[in-house]
Amino acid sequence: MRRTIAKLLCVFLICSMFTIPGTGCMTYNSLVDKMMNEAANITEFIRDNNFKYGNAHINPCYNWPTLDTSVSIMPEDKYVACDRLVSWILYRAGFTDQTFQNGTDLEALFRKHDFKKLDKLYDFKAGDIIFVNPDSNGNPTHVFMCASEDLGGEIYLRYDAGSDARITCTTGTEETPGQQPFREPIENVVFAYRPSASNMTSSDYTNLYKAPPKSDSMPGSSVKKVAETKGYDTGKSGWGDTRFDYKYEPGENYDQFELHFDFTVPFTPDDVPWSSTFVGARLPSHIQKPSTDGGVWLAFQQGTTAYLYAGINIKTNNWNQEPLAEFTLPEPMSTEHKMIVTDNGDIIRYFMIDSSGNRHLICTVKIDAELDWMAVFDNANNMKYVGKAVVEDWGYFRIYTHGSQTVAQNIIINGFDD
Repeated sequence: MRRTIAKLLCVFLICSMFTIPGTGCMTYNSLVDKMMNEAANITEFIRDNNFKYGNAHINPCYNWPTLDTSVSIMPEDKYVACDRLVSWILYRAGFTDQTFQNGTDLEALFRKHDFKKLDKLYDFKAGDIIFVNPDSNGNPTHVFMCASEDLGGEIYLRYDAGSDARITCTTGTEETPGQQPFREPIENVVFAYRPSASNMTSSDYTNLYKAPPKSDSMPGSSVKKVAETKGYDTGKSGWGDTRFDYKYEPGENYDQFELHFDFTVPFTPDDVPWSSTFVGARLPSHIQKPSTDGGVWLAFQQGTTAYLYAGINIKTNNWNQEPLAEFTLPEPMSTEHKMIVTDNGDIIRYFMIDSSGNRHLICTVKIDAELDWMAVFDNANNMKYVGKAVVEDWGYFRIYTHGSQTVAQNIIINGFDD
């Protein structure tokens, strides 16, 4: 009994010392300490790397998760705003289940993780997220993180990226000249939230957002043909599809599955997105169309641009869906090319073989079917999209077109083991 009690006490002490998101061991105090440390690191990083005030295409907490510009995903997006700073701090403190495009809904994140909405809008503490400056409808227009208790006269320290002067630490209110935090009063408060460590992120999204390994992901041994069809030539009909009844699940029967086919899209107008040929992977049905949710689709036209769609509805009678990402091909699709799609369960890749026989990676899609999230990268591992996805850990390949005189032939599906 004494030995058991000693073991339990040891576990408690270890959990009190270390901050490990998702383990249930992080305490309120250790969470706040982590947030303060990350706030200092991030604000120094954005100052030293010449960030500007504004909204990046993708939240900077994803672009620079390691605070290292040598591994940045979209270095041209050196923008940060007040809400993006808060989400970045929270991400690095362990709240990684955020929306990385068009900003994070902070209040939804706070409710999900049991942050306490404060009734008394004073006596703030370090780590509190403060929303201020109501607009004509009473909605806050600014947010920052408090970094101290009241220093006297309702003056507090804060970490704040609400302007270029704040990012460059040239407001004149810096506690230490040239660096955050700022020493200022807190005024015009709309509401505030106090962080909680009771419901930390249980799943690690971080791995999904890391750039994939630079590999062509092609078979090494034990290749077997599991399905094939001659395909189609749409002629002047402008419609055709290739359905595979073969349901594949990477890790079951084979580690990876591949779709190989010869492909020509000669007369599709580039300004009519629906008149494309869609190549789908991980689809929930072998008769799946691009007009229903599920899986990943890469759309080809006659030129050198391919468009990715996934987890959205594409309507034939009301084209209003923007592609999630677009990619440049090495050669136009108006002449025949061999195409390859690979799926190893975690990563889907699309390839094109050029006229000289060289294989080119078009794009990579990292998928987490359990989390229903995906991240999309171009051939240089630049992140192009990250967000919700409608995916399973199994699926079907399919080729579907509305393009006149499109040809898809010599189509096979291979399975192989590493």
